[in-house]
Amino acid sequence: MSKKQEKINKNVSIYTPKTPKNSKRFAAWVVDMILIIVVATGIAFLTSLLYGYDKYNNACIEKEIEYGLYVEQEKGPISFEGKNYVLITDIEGISEEEVNQRLTNLSKDSEYQEAYQKRSIGPVVIVTTGLFGSLLIFELILPLCLKHGRTIGMRFFDIGYVTDEGIEVGFKQLFIRFLFGKLVVQALIPYAGIMYIIYPSYYTIVGFVALFGVPILNMLLMYITPEKRGIHDFISKCVPVDNSCQIYFKTVDELSRAKAEEERNKNEKKYY
Repeated sequence: MSKKQEKINKNVSIYTPKTPKNSKRFAAWVVDMILIIVVATGIAFLTSLLYGYDKYNNACIEKEIEYGLYVEQEKGPISFEGKNYVLITDIEGISEEEVNQRLTNLSKDSEYQEAYQKRSIGPVVIVTTGLFGSLLIFELILPLCLKHGRTIGMRFFDIGYVTDEGIEVGFKQLFIRFLFGKLVVQALIPYAGIMYIIYPSYYTIVGFVALFGVPILNMLLMYITPEKRGIHDFISKCVPVDNSCQIYFKTVDELSRAKAEEERNKNEKKYY
């Protein structure tokens, strides 16, 4: 061992947070993402049933058929309750004025307007509920139960969390990490980006930045920062650590006393 390396080893405390390997963090993230997506899909499905999305969607289609926006046709591309339909705009001989008149009549139907509003906001409610519920389970409830802020993926690959001060994370850090880091940065911002792209507007470029730029920035930070911290880690003031060799303390005073004892032992050994 060189003198330089020996000097570095002497200066590094055994209580300094041990950064996990990037490969372990990535593997843990993959496991968590798979679980989050599966559970979010299940919650979204249940939400759809409770919300009654199919009921509102069928009510809208029935009204659109009633007002002649869909016309029954033997080989029509649109199927509904065992019958095939074609859009009125795809039928030759129907004037634009006639189409507009039927749309106007439909828009005056109060039952259709109510069902249409429910159908329009349904996907947002369903997807948001699925994401929120799944993230709440995997990024807040389970980390509180598994200790050291660990998710299932992090527990499997032996990764934990400490605060910037080097002590065990608590509810405050985990709640901030879940709310602003995971929910806002890693879920809602990309989701908003998808909405901006699906519904083109002057903010389409913002959509691409939200969907791709923020996640890429987060991944870069996790790889290039010395402590391998992502945006959610900086927001919650948490530091990822290798749980297999990390010593945890509940308070700053406990950590300070341990470091002081370590320093005394080093000095005694040096003079010995």
